[in-house]
Amino acid sequence: MEIRSGVIWKDDWLSQSETFVRDQMNSLEKWDFLKIGFHRTPQPLVEPDYTPYKAGFMGRALRLAGGTALFEKEYLKHIRESDATFIHAHFLSGGMNSISLSEKAGLPLITTLHNPRFSFERSRVPSSARALLTRRFRALSTCGEKFLAVSNHVAEAAVQAGLPEDRIEVLPVGTHLVPLESNVEPQGIIFVGRLIEMKGVRDLLHAVAFLPDSLRDVPITIVGDGPLRGELEEFAREKKLNVVFAGWLPSSAIPQLLAASQIFCAPSKTDNFGAQEGFGMVYLEAALQQLPCVAYSSGGVSDAIADGETGILVAEGEILELAKALEQLLRDSATRRKMGQRGRIRVETDFNLKFQSAKLEKIYLDI
Repeated sequence: MEIRSGVIWKDDWLSQSETFVRDQMNSLEKWDFLKIGFHRTPQPLVEPDYTPYKAGFMGRALRLAGGTALFEKEYLKHIRESDATFIHAHFLSGGMNSISLSEKAGLPLITTLHNPRFSFERSRVPSSARALLTRRFRALSTCGEKFLAVSNHVAEAAVQAGLPEDRIEVLPVGTHLVPLESNVEPQGIIFVGRLIEMKGVRDLLHAVAFLPDSLRDVPITIVGDGPLRGELEEFAREKKLNVVFAGWLPSSAIPQLLAASQIFCAPSKTDNFGAQEGFGMVYLEAALQQLPCVAYSSGGVSDAIADGETGILVAEGEILELAKALEQLLRDSATRRKMGQRGRIRVETDFNLKFQSAKLEKIYLDI
């Protein structure tokens, strides 16, 4: 079997929540990837080959100002020795940060766009750096060979931001088709994700607090961790909700927990910085265990959930409507079952990682 080579650029290698990057790389068995970027995270999912910047505030400040220029010779040395035929960057920032290497190595640049935010006005970066980021964005729009949007919503946002429509293709990453776990008596509602504002866990708990008395004791499992955990635990105690905060768990433990639940609810929403869900792989994972999904129609979530078929979407921020959707599915086992079955079939048909990776491989070969 002939092995081909490419470069994968990721600014940070590789946080525990970014299994989609790892899984996509691993599914391409005929390819060998040089994994480079700025920084290695503690206990990364994947070990990078070259990430020269140190951890901490100073390292991040240096990389923002210097980009790849400070270590350009070493970056190019690794790229040329790899015999790569392209650079594939993840996230908008990754694309912008790898432009210079793409040009100097003479390799086409592919950028996967994972979220729909393309403005720097409400971003967390210092205002002094926004002009620099704007220039890099314009350079990427000119030099980028191909842009892969993980959802239709991300593609539309990219066009509105000024990226060339004829170089944008919608390509969800996809997910492994794990077996359907067995569970005789699934119970309650489950959430899986980071405990941050954008994931909407507070809205989920508020919605459960609005349920009728007969449903208020529904068990809720919160899988994940983050800065809002203490606040969420306090709210659950105040409202006397039946919540278990399971903390962070390895991905291998998630399918069985999903199968033990009746409904998956992750009402992701726009945060204070304008960030939205680009797609939401976790909705596919829930659907594979035949769980109907309840969420807001925010960002790319409407690509992951077929409203009325595999779950229920309500307008962002409408907590009472969220509660009504949860109540409907808690009371209606037949609808839960139908939506769950349709959800798994849809993932098998439209979001099979093997099929999606075959499409990506064709892009690699054609570029």
